[in-house]
Amino acid sequence: MTEPIVLTSDSPILDTLNFKPYRNTSIRKVKPFLPGPNESQTMEVKTPWGATLTAKKGDMLISEIDAPDDVWPIDPEIFDKT
Repeated sequence: MTEPIVLTSDSPILDTLNFKPYRNTSIRKVKPFLPGPNESQTMEVKTPWGATLTAKKGDMLISEIDAPDDVWPIDPEIFDKT
């Protein structure tokens, strides 16, 4: 049985193949959910995939550029970790 070839991003064989790593990016709109002191500090959000999520004060509301009304909340901490 032959040994498998292990490829990494710096494997020399990739130079001979003119290999280009594939990168995918998505551009999305981000808006913080910052209700006023006399407003509800949470908001129920119906997501594009049909779930209902609760956004809390400080969460980020994310949407696709071409569908700004379809939002979903994200904990802002994820932006600090990535």
